[in-house]
Amino acid sequence: MVCGGANDCNAGTDCAQYCSQTGTELQPCGANATVESSYFCDNPPCPDGTLALPLNNAKPSDVPLLGQCVVDEIGQLFHRNNADSRLLYADFSAYDGAPLPQPSSCPTLPGLTLCGGSCGDTCPHDGGFSPHVCFGRSKKHPYSLCAVNGGTCSTSDQSNCKTFGTETGSAQGCLLFLDDSADQSIADIHGICVDQTTCNAAASSYPGGAKCI
Repeated sequence: MVCGGANDCNAGTDCAQYCSQTGTELQPCGANATVESSYFCDNPPCPDGTLALPLNNAKPSDVPLLGQCVVDEIGQLFHRNNADSRLLYADFSAYDGAPLPQPSSCPTLPGLTLCGGSCGDTCPHDGGFSPHVCFGRSKKHPYSLCAVNGGTCSTSDQSNCKTFGTETGSAQGCLLFLDDSADQSIADIHGICVDQTTCNAAASSYPGGAKCI
């Protein structure tokens, strides 16, 4: 369920009581409504199958972008309440209500580990706080990527990638999603540091497009 909007929570429910304390801002309500209660949307990126919901008054251009990771079904509720503008896909493109793609097969691409959706649970589970993340599936990008998250970066600042590379002894690249022109400026400030091999391979063959700097 969601608080607020044209289809507000049913009266008398626990959600309705919670919503009465939150004001008029549309937001998720109920068990399992979110994957994380609060996080940096881009550090780590939202996991496969979810959307980014920035905190109230946050702008997509904010760095870091504070908010929640919400499941695709929550996105559909926001869409039905005319609140697409509150959400971003995992590639940092503007949400428009289109559900996440569900391809029937998963390609094998050199240098890339695709994960999530039709590719399955192919990303390693490291236990505790996993450095591996499965991220990126969105309207334009039908598959998620599996990589070790080395921090955030942008077209103008790759310092975190250099620091992580020095600490781990592994070359790092700044991975940026290729989005439609209207969304590219947002994608360019929400890059992710990944190993250089994955970064180069994504720039070469990731479905939907990526660039590595």
